Amino acid sequence: MKKFVLIFFSLIIFLSFGNLRADDKCYDFQLLGGGERIANFGMDTTSHWWAITSPFDQRYRLYVDSIRTEVYDYISIPVFSADGNRWASFGATITGWWMIDETESASILCEQPVFIKYSPNSKVLAYSCRSGQRETITIGNREIRVHKRHEASGFYMNYDGSKYAYVREQSGSYVMNINGDEGTLFDRILPIGYWHDGTFLYAALNGVNWEVYRDRDAITQTYSGISNVRINLKGDVAAFVGRHFSGQSSGVLINDEYYEPLEGEYYDGIWGMSLHPYLPIMAYNANRDLAQFVLMNNTEYFGGEFTGEPLFTHDGEDMYFIGCNAHCFCNISGQKFKIEGMLSYKEHYAMKPGSETICYRTSSSMVVRDLFSGELTAGRMVDAISTPRYNRKLDCYETLGLIRNRLYMLVCKI
Repeated sequence: MKKFVLIFFSLIIFLSFGNLRADDKCYDFQLLGGGERIANFGMDTTSHWWAITSPFDQRYRLYVDSIRTEVYDYISIPVFSADGNRWASFGATITGWWMIDETESASILCEQPVFIKYSPNSKVLAYSCRSGQRETITIGNREIRVHKRHEASGFYMNYDGSKYAYVREQSGSYVMNINGDEGTLFDRILPIGYWHDGTFLYAALNGVNWEVYRDRDAITQTYSGISNVRINLKGDVAAFVGRHFSGQSSGVLINDEYYEPLEGEYYDGIWGMSLHPYLPIMAYNANRDLAQFVLMNNTEYFGGEFTGEPLFTHDGEDMYFIGCNAHCFCNISGQKFKIEGMLSYKEHYAMKPGSETICYRTSSSMVVRDLFSGELTAGRMVDAISTPRYNRKLDCYETLGLIRNRLYMLVCKI
């Protein structure tokens, strides 16, 4: 009865938004047939799907596309490379730990696994195992041993995986370890990532002053705070939010085209920093005197009373965000489309570049909205659903849906 009521109200919500259609634009197909209990499922941002099943009590198996692993006592959620061609996961049996990837599973000497990560060019796999306070990190075919690495600060590789960096704790302070070389102690360190020339960018606090450094050289003015640090995959564009001693903040862009970091206008608050995938363009939320805005470099767009974070499509063709006043709207690269009814500005919205469509999920289905015509197209209703994506390889919107322990791929080709 409770499920029927939820489905009924989901339909009411759909219909209140516009003309709901379920036609041949959307279809679905079954991925897993329910023989094993599905414990978790999801997708990467390119074209892969994964599921962890439990064929027996406290025993688990991983599916990635057409690959099915052996059964393990534990298996981690897979980590995918940026290009989508590789993935890896930790597995555990009574005999020890295993590294599982798209080609094989191999036994590894490990007491407690910590992380899996690929280099930005997707060629080099790194993974970490801890024993007490000591940690061994395998990077491709070499090993490094580290002590007191600040785990929350992450682990970084340059584009081809030949260099590494991490933050280490030392006597209540922090030091940046850049490929084995350590320099000044700081009160706090916020790593950004490797620059394309092999130097490392990070923000550091010394007393009350924050600055951004490239290796050991400061490259910015001093700030009272630095947050929302970002760097693109190639390592040639970076950005952050700098809080000034006046209490206001500005977005700051770093690129070799500029003699010094490019600083935007001052606002009362800034958040939601996003970077264009390859051009020196940043987008972020800002507010001033209770008014909300979205900035793309120095171009200012009015947000709504409630404004979602700006996003770029995977190729950078469009920047888009959701805003809501009495009605919601979607702004695509400066063009504003009114949306009848209400949407959640906090939800993730996928977008096909160059189109006037967005895709999102409700509690029970995937919906594609044509922003020009107002037409809604929906897939089948499901019990649970993952965050949708635009599959650039197949030119369609996709998400995973679960119906009575059967996993389906929901597809809308617009």
